[in-house]
Amino acid sequence: MSTISNAFKKDRRAYFLVELDFDGWKHRISTSDQQIENAAGDPLLFQGLIKNQTLSIGSSFDFRSFRYSGPTVRIQMINTDRFQDNETHHKLDAGTATIWLWSPSLDWTDIEDYPIYRGGLQKTGGRLSDTYSLDIVDFTLDRGQVINSFSQTGHPAEILRVLLANKTRLAADHVDLGSVGGLRSVLPGWEFTSTVDAAADAFDVVDRVARQCWCARWQRHGRVGIVVLDPNGPAVGDLRDADFIGQAGEVFDSTPRDWICNSVSAKYNYSGGSFGDTLTVDHTNNELCGQSLSDYGAQPQLSLSLADIDSGYQARASVCRRLEFLAFRHDLFSCHVPYWRGWDLYEGDVALITHADGPSTDGAGWDRERCILLDRKFNRTGVNQTWWRIDV
Repeated sequence: MSTISNAFKKDRRAYFLVELDFDGWKHRISTSDQQIENAAGDPLLFQGLIKNQTLSIGSSFDFRSFRYSGPTVRIQMINTDRFQDNETHHKLDAGTATIWLWSPSLDWTDIEDYPIYRGGLQKTGGRLSDTYSLDIVDFTLDRGQVINSFSQTGHPAEILRVLLANKTRLAADHVDLGSVGGLRSVLPGWEFTSTVDAAADAFDVVDRVARQCWCARWQRHGRVGIVVLDPNGPAVGDLRDADFIGQAGEVFDSTPRDWICNSVSAKYNYSGGSFGDTLTVDHTNNELCGQSLSDYGAQPQLSLSLADIDSGYQARASVCRRLEFLAFRHDLFSCHVPYWRGWDLYEGDVALITHADGPSTDGAGWDRERCILLDRKFNRTGVNQTWWRIDV
C-alpha cells in the first residue's frame, strides 16, 4: 500500500481540498477547515467553505465510443467573504482548479503531486448572497486549440504525445507522458499516419487517434493522459468480499447484448477526403468472430472508419483489438470501496476480485477473477468503481 493509502486506513476519514488558481492568485477551500504546511514550512490554509459536502469526483467510461465523459464538478462556496468582489481584480472564469483527497496523517508533500482531478473554471449562471458557485470542467472545454495543418507518421503513442504536449493549451505539468508511453509497450510495432487538413480541435484529434488504438483519454493525478485497457496486463490489486462497503452498492451486470460484434467492415487509407480501402473481418477469417457467431448468432455488422491507418495489416490489428472487447458479453461489477482500498487502483488496472455473489457456472461465486477497472468516482465515504471481467 502507498503512503496515501496507509494514511487513509489509519485515519478512517478524508477531506476534499480544492485550490482555485486565477493567474497566480490562489484561493484554497475544503470540506472542513484544514491547515497544512508546505515543503518550505509555510502554512496553507484551506478554509472550510465548501457548502455542498456530497461531492462526487470522477468520470464514466462508455465502451461503445471508447471515451470517458467530461465531468463537471460544481463547487458551492459559503459566500460570507463576498467572493464576487474578486472579479474586479481577476478573470475568474479563466482559472484552473485542482482537487486533492487528504487525511490528517498526510503531509502536503505526500499529496501535492497526486491530485484526483484538475480542470478549468467556469462561473455558473447565477448566485445567491450566501453562496458562490463555480464549475470545474474538463480541460477539453477550455484548453483545446484549433489545428489547421498537421501530419505525422509513427507509433500512435508518439503522435498522441506531440498532440497533447504541443497542439493543446495544456501546461507541461498537466500532461501525463508516462501513460502515453505505456501505449507503446501494449501495442508494439503499431504505426499510424495522422493528418489534419481542415480546422479541427486538438482534443478531437487526440480522441480520434486513441479510439483507433481502443484506448481513451483521461486523467491520472490531474494530468491528461491515455488509459490503456490491456486484458493481458499483470494484476496489480486483489479485492475480496470484506473490502466492499455495503451490499446495496454492489451490482453485477453484463455488457448489453446489442454490443456484441462478430462482423466488422473497416475503411482505411484515407486521403483527399475519402477512404481508399475496406477490410472485412468476420467468421471466415477470424477465430473470435467464429466463436461469437456460434454463441450468439450473426450480429449486425460494425462499420469503422480508421482515418489514421494506411495499411491493411494495421487496420486488421486495430479491428482485432476491438473484437477483444466486443466479440462476447462480459460481466460488469459496480462496487464501493474505502479510500485505502481504492486509492492505488487506477482506470485501466487489472485486479483479482473474489466475491461470493459473483455469477459463476458452479454457484461458488468469483475466486480471484481477473477484471479491468473501467472508471472510479471519489465521494464522501469512498470510491465507486466499475469493473469489467476479462473472462467470458
